[in-house]
Amino acid sequence: MNNDEGPFSSWGNYRVSVDSVQALTGLDFFSNVPKDIQAAIESVVDTGPTN
Repeated sequence: MNNDEGPFSSWGNYRVSVDSVQALTGLDFFSNVPKDIQAAIESVVDTGPTN
């Protein structure tokens, strides 16, 4: 999210995948999870309701 005081549009506009956060930080959040499951959950961007 922006580091501005706001107001903001929907915070849902700032959702990203775990993969993208890991790429930016160099961290591996789910390193203890099997690779095939990591691939499935880390690549998804939540698109559920934001209210």
